[in-house]
Amino acid sequence: MKNYILICFIYLFTFNCYSQNNNTPDLPSHFSDSCYGHIKELASYGVRNADLKSGSKTINYLTSKFNEYGINASVDTFTYKSFKYDSAAVFRDNQRIRFSTLFINPYLKEVDIESELYILNTPLKDLKEDLSYKIVVVPKSYKFFDLFKINAKAIIIVSDSLHQELQKNNESKVLLKLYGNIEEHSAYNVLGNINSFAKNTKDIIISAHWDSKVGPGADDNASGISVMLELAKYFQQADSIPYNLKFIAFGAEEVGTIGSQAYLNEHSAEFENCLLNINLDAIGGNEEIMIETHLSSKEDINAFQKLPSTIRFCSGTDEKHRWVMISPEFYAATLFTEINQIAWIDNTIKKASEYLKIEYRYGKSDGDHRILSLSGIPVMGINVPGNRYHVLGDIPATINKTSLENVGKLVKYVITNRNL
Repeated sequence: MKNYILICFIYLFTFNCYSQNNNTPDLPSHFSDSCYGHIKELASYGVRNADLKSGSKTINYLTSKFNEYGINASVDTFTYKSFKYDSAAVFRDNQRIRFSTLFINPYLKEVDIESELYILNTPLKDLKEDLSYKIVVVPKSYKFFDLFKINAKAIIIVSDSLHQELQKNNESKVLLKLYGNIEEHSAYNVLGNINSFAKNTKDIIISAHWDSKVGPGADDNASGISVMLELAKYFQQADSIPYNLKFIAFGAEEVGTIGSQAYLNEHSAEFENCLLNINLDAIGGNEEIMIETHLSSKEDINAFQKLPSTIRFCSGTDEKHRWVMISPEFYAATLFTEINQIAWIDNTIKKASEYLKIEYRYGKSDGDHRILSLSGIPVMGINVPGNRYHVLGDIPATINKTSLENVGKLVKYVITNRNL
C-alpha cells in the first residue's frame, strides 16, 4: 500500500512538473542582456534605411545571427515607389483655394487634374453618388480616417467657413496641380523558419520591423528585432515546438508598412496554414505591455484587394502633414478604430499574465500586424509605451530591459500553450 501511494505521489509530482514546465518562462537568465546587445549593435548603424549603408549592415547582421543560431535565413527583395513631394495648388474658377490636407494618388501619372467639384455635406453612410471622377471637398469636421472610404480622384479638406462658401456655387470645376517626382526604391525582408516535427502543424509568424525613421531607433524598433532574434535562438534550441515558427524582419515599415505588404502579396498562399501573427514594435518602454488584437472581416479584406497596386506600394512622404496620400497604411488603420478582442487569444493572454505576473492592457498599436490581418489571420501587436519615437534621442540608454524580458516571456507562453 505504501509503495502504491509512493508511486502515485511520484506520478503526480512528475505530471505536475511537466505541466508547469510546458508553460514555464524558462528563457535563459541572460535573455534581456542578449537583447540589449542586439539593440546596441543595431543602434550604432544610425538611421537604418535600405537606401543607406546602414541597410546593408542590418541585413548582414540579421542573416548572420539567424545562421549562427542554426536557422537558415533568406532575404526577400521588393521594390516600391515614393512620391517626393514639393508642393500642391488647387484652383477653382482660376481662384486659388487654401486647403489643410490633400488625399491623392500621384502614381497615376497625372500631375494636373481638372475635374468636377463635389462639395460633400452629408453623412458618409448616406453617400450614394459615384465620385470616382470628381474632386471632393470636405470640411474638417469629418472624421479623418472615414475619408479613406471615399473613392474619388482627390479629396481636399478645407476650413468649415470655406466649405460653406463653396457650397453656394457647386457648379464649377477644380484644377489640382501637384509638384514633385516619383522615386523607386529597393528594400528587404529577412526570413528565418523553424519547422516542427509534428504532423499537420500550423504556422505562427513572429515579426518586427528592422528599419528606423529618425536616428538610431533603439526602441523603434531595434527592441522588437532583438526579442525576435532571441526567441528564434531559444526555440531553435528547444527539444520540440508545437508550431512551425516563421521569424520575419520587415523592411520599409516606417514609410508605410510596405515590407509587410510585399510579404502579403508574395506569400499569400502560405497564410492558409497560419494560426497567428505576433508583431513586436517598440517594446522597450517602462509602462505596462499594450496589446492590440484583430481579425479582419471578409468585407475589409475584399476592400483592400480592390485597391490599385500603385496605391499598395507607395507611401506618404510629407512629414509635416501638409499633404497625405491615400495608402494601405491609412486604410488598414481604419480597420482598427475599435479594439477587436479575439476570445481564444484573450484567454491565453489572461492566463499568461496571471502565471507570469505581468501587467498588460489592450490599446491601439500601429504596425505590420495590421497589414497581415488583411490575409484573414488573427493578429496580435505588442507595444510597451514610455519612450519617444522618431527622435534622435531614441537611444539604447532609454531601453527598459525588464520590458524586453516580459515581452519575451509572454510570447513564449502564447506559443508553447497547447490550447491554441
